[in-house]
Amino acid sequence: VLHEAYEVCPKEVTSTKLLIHEKPSALAVDSKRHAFLMTSGDTIHVQLTNDDGSISNSLLRINQSRLQGLSMVGDRLFGVSGGPERTELIEMAWWGTNKLRIVGRWTLEGSRSQIDGFSFVPSADSTTTGSFYINMNSSITTYSVPAATDEEASGEPDHPLRLKHLNMKVLAHGTTMGDDMAMVTFEGITYILKSEENVLEAWNLTDGTLVSEIALPATAGDNPMMTWTDFALERTTDALLLHMMMANDSSPVEGNIWSFPALEEQSGVFSVPKCQVGTTSMN
Repeated sequence: VLHEAYEVCPKEVTSTKLLIHEKPSALAVDSKRHAFLMTSGDTIHVQLTNDDGSISNSLLRINQSRLQGLSMVGDRLFGVSGGPERTELIEMAWWGTNKLRIVGRWTLEGSRSQIDGFSFVPSADSTTTGSFYINMNSSITTYSVPAATDEEASGEPDHPLRLKHLNMKVLAHGTTMGDDMAMVTFEGITYILKSEENVLEAWNLTDGTLVSEIALPATAGDNPMMTWTDFALERTTDALLLHMMMANDSSPVEGNIWSFPALEEQSGVFSVPKCQVGTTSMN
């Protein structure tokens, strides 16, 4: 049954499913390789669209990890693990046409952590590459980005440096920042998912101003317990796309990615169709 204020999603809205072994926790998009990347427990699931239109699926299992975030730094892919024994930053690189391998692994904390947001934020000037913002145990800490390497790394000597803590009162914006939050920085704007309110907040972290609030499609569909859990933005040759992830707790577990065309007004201000999605594909 549709919410009264929402419509059936238009045909431009598409959905993608990945069969996974646990509830998904993070989403990233590699536009260059036309790939969705989704974390589930200690595994990264990859679905890649080849040049001929065919689909390739692969996975990378990272022992002794609990992946809770993904972020792209240019062509580099990083993940953050909150456990089971320590908190780590992990770098992956493409191997062959559609597989990933580990090229770096660094301990951030000697104990496990609850990670509720992970994003790379480019530098406002050219003095540094930028830094990682990690919402760890309800506190946002920033870390430097390790120098690129093509070989297996233990984290020495180029270990990510802890830089500073972010003002939580600014981003909380009158709400509690918890496990319903996800962060993505895209084209200079940092977007924060507030699942309970079903909105994205767009922030300019340079001056700490709220740029806009973006209403999201409804997720009730055939399962009223469903909420958005992570998202990614992608710029194609002719459009801006908002990819939203939610999970199906049935067996087998499915990771559902819904892709919405965005109508832009200005930087950090856009809208998506006011429609309602379910957990099944629209064909």
